[in-house]
Amino acid sequence: MSFCAIPNFDALEIVHSQAQKYLIQNILYYHNGEFRNYGCSDRDNSIESQELRKVISHMTVYRGTCLDFPCFNQTTIANHVIGVIDSFFKSINTDSEIFLDNITLYCLSGVKSVEWDESSKKEIRDAILADKAPLLKMDLYVALPYNENILSEYRSSEDSVFLETFREEWGIVRPWRYVNVRNWIYLPRITVYGDEIYDLEVLGEYTRGIISQIKKDLFRGVLNYDVIRKFYTYLRTVFYFSDKDIQPRRFQDQITFHKMRECKEDKVLKMLRNLQRFFEESPVSFVYSVLCDLRAQNHIKEVYSHIDPGFLQQFQQIIEYLLEEHGLSCDINVIEKYIESRLKEEIVITSEDIKNTIF
Repeated sequence: MSFCAIPNFDALEIVHSQAQKYLIQNILYYHNGEFRNYGCSDRDNSIESQELRKVISHMTVYRGTCLDFPCFNQTTIANHVIGVIDSFFKSINTDSEIFLDNITLYCLSGVKSVEWDESSKKEIRDAILADKAPLLKMDLYVALPYNENILSEYRSSEDSVFLETFREEWGIVRPWRYVNVRNWIYLPRITVYGDEIYDLEVLGEYTRGIISQIKKDLFRGVLNYDVIRKFYTYLRTVFYFSDKDIQPRRFQDQITFHKMRECKEDKVLKMLRNLQRFFEESPVSFVYSVLCDLRAQNHIKEVYSHIDPGFLQQFQQIIEYLLEEHGLSCDINVIEKYIESRLKEEIVITSEDIKNTIF
């Protein structure tokens, strides 16, 4: 039988370590015939994460048949894993309040955007039969209450008067919004005896993907918020590797692994601290999170016309309130220009700094 204890997967920890204050990431992993939720843990007990726990727990219920081990037919194992993923997607598609956007597959053929259809199922099945561990990344739009850190109801807070008026107008305790949740699905290599092995090769694919995107933008002379945010993600991965005793043989992509190991720790730490202040605590990072909310709202209005207009109206009211402090309107172009102008003022990092680190 497969093991019952939940192991401390480095791959899952690395992604979890990259969670940012204004960027929600949720991590699922296959274990003992079903998906387990790794991202919604007790590390964050805000009302936002509590609600996300409920949503994800509802979607990951699998009612299909279980696998008995030893199972000497690898195709049976692969088909079972596909069935568990299928169940998850069916839950999303039948939920009128959750919307699926982009899906990225990290598999035998590299990194690419896919639909969940027979073609992507075949790729995952082939990867499992080839004893590989595929990875799925997807963007979900989930309705969640605003975190206490964003809107404070303490009477000494500037938000308290607004919240009191808001409650009278809408008859709800706390504002809600549609949030873009980056959702990861990790699949292990499964032996015929039910042992589940999580290697780090999928992290190699993910890291190579980030580096490739950064290089393309830099060659085009682009150094904007998104490029630096990707570099920040890369640095956090490098720092995790430098802080852990990870055996090189667990990483098939030795070039990427040793490139990260060769980065000078003091230099990485200095850049990481500067960027951490910017991406976790600065007003610009907060405005960027509001911009993401606004983009999500516009996308949902365009694609899903059956959304309750009252919900979207209170959503819009909150966005307008949050942008008032910065003297900004809800015009996406205006917000983007504000972010890029502040970026040039606050970020002390150049294209050369990035090139010297990743090239």
